[in-house]
Amino acid sequence: MTGVRTILMIDLENLTRDLNNDEISEVLGQLVQDGLSVDRVLLVLRQIVVVYPSLNETNKRVVRKLCSGSIVFISQLVQFIKVLGNKSEANIYKGFLLDTLRREPGGLCSMMEVAKPMEQRQVGSMLFGSKIFNVLGGVTNVLEYLEILGCQVKYWLEHNENWSNKANADMFLMLFQFHPTHAMDIILGGVILQGGRTWEPFVQICNTNIGVSQKRLVNGYLLKYLDRVTNESTVQQCFNLLCSLDYRLIDLLKVHELQSIYLKYAIAKALSLEGRLNLLNILLSAFSAADENFDQQICELLLILLQTLNKEHFQQLVHDETFLNAVTKRLSSEFEVLRERTMFIAKIIAGDDLKYESKYNIAVPTLELTRTTSIQFDLLNHRPEERDAMISNTIDRSITKLSLNDSDDEDEDNPEDPATRHIVFLKELVQEFELLSSTHRSSIKLLKTTVKLVRQKKDFTSEVSFYFSPLINAIATLSNTMDHESFEEWRINALVSLLVVVPDKVVDLFLILFQGDLSFQQRMSILSSLALSARELRGFDDPYILKPEYDFPSNRLPWDNPKAQLTDQTTLIQDVSEDKSSISDGQVIWKSKKLSTDQTSNKKKPNNFRKVASIYFFPLANAWMNGIDLGTFDSLFKTHYLSTLKIIFSAANPHHKYQEMSSMLNMILEDAASQNIEV
Repeated sequence: MTGVRTILMIDLENLTRDLNNDEISEVLGQLVQDGLSVDRVLLVLRQIVVVYPSLNETNKRVVRKLCSGSIVFISQLVQFIKVLGNKSEANIYKGFLLDTLRREPGGLCSMMEVAKPMEQRQVGSMLFGSKIFNVLGGVTNVLEYLEILGCQVKYWLEHNENWSNKANADMFLMLFQFHPTHAMDIILGGVILQGGRTWEPFVQICNTNIGVSQKRLVNGYLLKYLDRVTNESTVQQCFNLLCSLDYRLIDLLKVHELQSIYLKYAIAKALSLEGRLNLLNILLSAFSAADENFDQQICELLLILLQTLNKEHFQQLVHDETFLNAVTKRLSSEFEVLRERTMFIAKIIAGDDLKYESKYNIAVPTLELTRTTSIQFDLLNHRPEERDAMISNTIDRSITKLSLNDSDDEDEDNPEDPATRHIVFLKELVQEFELLSSTHRSSIKLLKTTVKLVRQKKDFTSEVSFYFSPLINAIATLSNTMDHESFEEWRINALVSLLVVVPDKVVDLFLILFQGDLSFQQRMSILSSLALSARELRGFDDPYILKPEYDFPSNRLPWDNPKAQLTDQTTLIQDVSEDKSSISDGQVIWKSKKLSTDQTSNKKKPNNFRKVASIYFFPLANAWMNGIDLGTFDSLFKTHYLSTLKIIFSAANPHHKYQEMSSMLNMILEDAASQNIEV
């Protein structure tokens, strides 16, 4: 064996000279025989892959096969491309990587078979995160890349036999999060729902070790996809799919939010009796609440569910205290439609025992669905022509679309829940963010707490500065794992609150933006926070940014409250004014506005941005000049990048380097115009 390795070393060293395909074939044969060890990876990268375009088809196939299943090789290849940057040589490596992914669909399967638990997440991060896609910028787009991943996933589903690993669900979550809209269309419609060979493994992944990830797969992606394709002609196939899933995977609290009434029907019919009764209890509570936003959907789903229950359940409902109280409450409503819906449902349940006549009707389908294992998957495939229409649902959110309602009611501290306990110190807040990855705590509540606590401590800059780095890193890299609708708005608010208290620490955020392994949405949110914090520091108010005022550290005593003193003085002045006016015999008294006691509205806000304008503007400007490439999202990202830069430039005036900024911005705008970027 030692002799073989010595010969192999010589052969690899000889690759620096011009070798023909036969000689390279001999070396590749030795590598296949001995395996691609860690110490051989760089040699293969530097001496074999670099001549990949000139290899014959046999050698190309061997080197692709050799490298496609190696976690170490693929990760080193990605780093190698990053190091090469814009050098022409990088295109050879990009071409090899893309060719390997496209022509060796078994690569993912091979890597997952040999990967240890910690390495499996690395595989997902490389393939389904942004690492590989980012280095392939310019040679592929998101749709093509997802099609390639689809082939990898298809091979994995068809050839892997063990689906008990909990990491499998996390892998699919990473894949769907890469691009939620297109991934659902390409991976779910184009791969998983193509037939039993791919659907059945997916069912095993979801039904095994039911947890948060499995539930998110079903509710966040599968049901959303089915919501688009389920209609009267496909409801039977959808019902067959749902029957193979464990009903505990379905979030019964949100079934009414689905758009397709046929999907709701299929879910209600697919539930076990226990699941139907659980759903009934949920619907009765919602029926009692009579929320105008969802009442029609609640009533429709309740009627559908009643079709799946028997007379015995109806008799129980007639005497159910919750139902009777709900009916009484709803009948006292001022809205006629609520009363009509109430009586319509009560009539269905009570039957002829309830004497009530009305033309009002709630239309729901009545279908005969039969349990069968035969599924016509082709009926559930999303039409390709609809794919472009779905782009409007992209994850991008511009600054002008931010909308945030601060509700303290949902933030009240609950002593029973450690996730909502009262946090007083920033050190505790950092610890809570660190625990997010290992617990199911609410990221939204922590972001709200960040806004409140940091704004509270605006005069304690030393404490905020000390914990700035861990907080900004945790918030900027946070993922919306629970699919909160207002997650990005709260993230931006939290980032802005930190930046306006210690703006000189913005360099830490730039390091994350330019060097961090971030998703597209994370980068967009960072840019938004930079622009909005610059405006606030300059003295402008934006409705999307919350600026809660707190009398920190505690409420003052009545005699020590400056606002109370001001109120007393104001009252005294008004009393004196009234006395004087009563003896003025109607004379007109001219008063200067400067003497007005209420000057808060006329108070000019200080320009706190001037001293940090240069460290805001120049890092962004220089980064543009050095080159930015985000692949498919490049144009969208650069448009938002320019908007941020122009906002910061506008806020910087007046500044002693304003002319220099102006010249640099003009150069950037010219460069953007040459790239067809909207300026």
